[in-house]
Formats: sequence, structure tokens, C-alpha cells
Amino acid sequence: YVQCAQVADSCGDDDGAYEYLTQAFTLFEEEVAEQSAKLAALSLLSAALPHMTSFSAEQYETLARSATQYGATLLKKPDQARAVAKASFAFWPLAGLSPHRNAQRALECLQRALKIADGCKRSGMHAPLFVEILDAYLWHYEQGNDLVTLAYISSLMQLIDQHVAEWRSDWQAASDAPGAPAHVVRYVATRRHISAKVRGGSQKYEGLQL
Repeated sequence: YVQCAQVADSCGDDDGAYEYLTQAFTLFEEEVAEQSAKLAALSLLSAALPHMTSFSAEQYETLARSATQYGATLLKKPDQARAVAKASFAFWPLAGLSPHRNAQRALECLQRALKIADGCKRSGMHAPLFVEILDAYLWHYEQGNDLVTLAYISSLMQLIDQHVAEWRSDWQAASDAPGAPAHVVRYVATRRHISAKVRGGSQKYEGLQL
């Protein structure tokens, strides 16, 4: 259904593309039972939607909202957090008309994903989820979403720093330590990427304390 929607969209058939995606969400709700398959399906829908250009603002908003709402219904909290964070991309498409962009909705998705992730402390999944959601914040920031500010990014990085420090006091050496968790390795790589941008003269991260 998603592929058919993409073909219809490329032909300028907005009604056809909308119908295919509506059917895709119906199929997701009624036929997909396995949780990992549900997350994969929502990830596909959230990734495909921002590249479609034929929808009206109302059609696009309805589909993007559906991605968020269905993401919040997944049984496992970590899956909810991931799905809602990915749904934020649907509210900031790089293709199509600018009215399809909704900075407030995108930020709400990110904040909701963080709230869900914070509720995963008992399972120990909160720190890895924070790192994944940080990447989403950084993407929005670099793509010009004005509501996703350095203040949000700095606060989240400070929160992650605390969790990394619980595992190893020197975060710079953390990723090289034997048995370093994957999310620590990923976070250290993200910090180094930002540091490289700062050293390269990027003004977007000026003022961010690393």
C-alpha cells in the first residue's frame, strides 16, 4: 500500500495516494499483530510520508497525526517512544509545500517521546531511548525547526551525561572501554560529531557546552 501511495503521489493523484495510506493504517490496525512488525510498519509510514508532495494540508495533517496516535498505542513503552519520535519527522517534511510543516507538532512528538522514555527506568531502557531521541532532536535542529532549540538539546545531553557517568565517570573514554553499551558508543560519537562541527566554525552549535 505504501509503494502504491508513492506511485500515486508521483503522478499527482492526491486522492489515490491518500486512500492507499488510509488503507495502510487500517491494515496496520486490523492485520498486524506482532509488536516488532507494528513498529517497523509505523517507521516505514513515518519515513515515507515526508517525501510525498501531492497532499493538501488537511490530508497531510490527518496522516501525520495517525502515525503519532498509532505509535502511542504500541504495547511496549520503548516501542512507543521510538514510534512517536519517528512520527516527528512526518511533521517536518523536506519535500512538498511548507504548509505541511508543523514545528509545534514535531516538538510535541519529541517531548512526548521523552516522557514515555522516562517511564522506562524500571526496564533500564530509558538511557538508550534518550540517545535515540537526541538524534531526532538534532535532526530537527539542523533542518531548521525553530522550536527545537539548543536549550532543549543541552538539557537532554546533560541528562544523558548523568546516565553515562553512572556507568563510567569519563565519558570521553567510555566508548573505548571493554563492554561499552551500544547507546554509550552512539552518544559519544554524537558528541564528537557536534564537537567537530564547532571546531569547523559552525555557528549553529555556538554556546552549547560540551
